Amino acid sequence: MALTNPSWTTSANGGVDAVEQAIQVLNDLPPASNMVVTNYQMQAVRYNYLAQSQGFGDLKSSTFAILLEQMGLTAPIRYCYALRSWEPGLAQGALGIYGVFSQGRVADYPWITNCVICRNYNPQSQLPSPRVNSILFTWIVRTMDPLWLEPQVETVAPPGQNYSVCDVSRYTGPGVYISRLTQEDVGGLLYLYSRTNVNVESLDDSVGQADGNDCKRVAPRPGVEKITFVRHPTNSTGGFVAWTNQFADAYFADGLLATQQVQRVVTQPDFLFSAEDFGFGVVYGTNGPTEIYSIFWFHRTGTSSWVNNRVLNGNPDGDGPGVIRPSAKISFAKPGRYVAAAGGRTSGTSHWFWQWASFTTGTNIVIFPGNETNLTSLTLSTRLVSTNGANELEWTLFGREGANYRIEASADLAHWTTNSVLTNPEESQTSSFGAVQGLGRGWKAGKRAPFSK
Repeated sequence: MALTNPSWTTSANGGVDAVEQAIQVLNDLPPASNMVVTNYQMQAVRYNYLAQSQGFGDLKSSTFAILLEQMGLTAPIRYCYALRSWEPGLAQGALGIYGVFSQGRVADYPWITNCVICRNYNPQSQLPSPRVNSILFTWIVRTMDPLWLEPQVETVAPPGQNYSVCDVSRYTGPGVYISRLTQEDVGGLLYLYSRTNVNVESLDDSVGQADGNDCKRVAPRPGVEKITFVRHPTNSTGGFVAWTNQFADAYFADGLLATQQVQRVVTQPDFLFSAEDFGFGVVYGTNGPTEIYSIFWFHRTGTSSWVNNRVLNGNPDGDGPGVIRPSAKISFAKPGRYVAAAGGRTSGTSHWFWQWASFTTGTNIVIFPGNETNLTSLTLSTRLVSTNGANELEWTLFGREGANYRIEASADLAHWTTNSVLTNPEESQTSSFGAVQGLGRGWKAGKRAPFSK
């Protein structure tokens, strides 16, 4: 993509800077007991329409949402409602062609209220609430839509909804950025980390007494009030080195608050950020591929290392409380080679990708460069097709619209002969080419022209 605006800049370290900007906002938060929810606004999302038109996603904002999830918060809009039980009326075909039940039809189907439960909580009253940042949400249940494998609840967002930061990565796209934490986010952190939130916990296996003596491992413990992120030290070659984190561990003994000095030797970062090529997904139509898209924009470590302390807290049949244990690897997608294969375009007639950047308002957009700028096509698939006993190679490429491609063949990989020169037409064109001898069944361009056979 040509940078025609002089205020657009390219930064090789822009991704690192964006992650650290998100971390700094979290580090600047006061201790939980000093947080005042009403000091924060209900709307954090802003829009940069220039970045949106160019397919730029704000890495800092996505980092915000992911880190808050690792700190114990999840998307309140996404989980505002959940399916908690099955009723015969939810069976396939019970209502309409897709079996869609809405909250507005409770009067017609009163039994459906037993199927849906509110899983969002007011950050101040700590009671179940269908509101997120003061906006009231409703729900629908889908039971027959072929896109769903089982009945699912969808939270219905009204126009102008107030996203929490945790919802940003799920509900928004290019051009969206976060300006601050919302009341919903701050209220969740206040609850989780306040010293008044006491639960029985066991110290992590990596924690020991600083003086080498035995320490109190299992005890009721208050919230830690504040978490501070620090860079893990590295050596001269960039490798991580072990370092010791000493801190005062607070716990209750016989109803009285006590402390012990403990330490944790860390050899690897608790949070490791990286970039990764996740590959692509392909949507197939009757005549072959019709769309290519990025499978993930980011990926993070799952919950297998998390600890459920329900037994310690006398709640053996419950779902918590628990502890999110390290470490977590957070990887962001590298769309560079797909954007390059599309000629620098992030969207077209049959593809859509984001490019990571950093921006707020205006035209000062920092772009993170990729290393695939010379790529001109991508192989989507190859297969042998038998026609009347003759095997032929079918080769499907993702290429640039309007570009010319020369197809060559070789018997020794040293001497090449041009078989044909093909033009990948625009979407409005429809062309059909004869078979390319020795290479395949030919090349066809239909409505989704960037895919060529």
